[in-house]
Amino acid sequence: MEHVRHENLLPMKIYIYPLLLWFFFVAAMDFKFRKVKNLFLLIGFAYLLILTFIFHKENYVSHFFGMVLIFFCFLGFYALGLMAAGDVKFSIPIGLFFGFSDDLYWIVVLATLMALMHSLLFLVIKNSSKFSLETDKVIKNDKFQNLKKIPYAGYLAVVAFIWIVEKLSLGSPVGLVL
Repeated sequence: MEHVRHENLLPMKIYIYPLLLWFFFVAAMDFKFRKVKNLFLLIGFAYLLILTFIFHKENYVSHFFGMVLIFFCFLGFYALGLMAAGDVKFSIPIGLFFGFSDDLYWIVVLATLMALMHSLLFLVIKNSSKFSLETDKVIKNDKFQNLKKIPYAGYLAVVAFIWIVEKLSLGSPVGLVL
């Protein structure tokens, strides 16, 4: 895999800030509304597509392969009813940014663990005998029904955000920043 020369790293770091801001807003939107707007996803995807062609003219295949791989994996979970369409759509820019890499693998694993903890916490609260009387009232509340939906795109965005910040602070290559 060809790496971008070191002198190209500084400009790329500047271009990473809008991406981090985008990850922040995706997470906030998914946690609050359990939905990420399609236009917002399209804007992030377009931005990453432009960065891919600017910084990886010779190595864009790996990034497109990562995008296609994660998309079809998530599409399978969507077909089984285990994932929402927004999560599948958000996987496209995540896959494009990180490409076919260990970074992509670990981001998906960590986000999945966070979603698992979310699910387990929900089940514990729902089935707890200590809270059973109050829980019945709360469960019937529409806001609580929204809480049982897992904001997987939000967890992916949080993990990707932290992963990028950590890698950049260590001076390590990450995603399109090689």
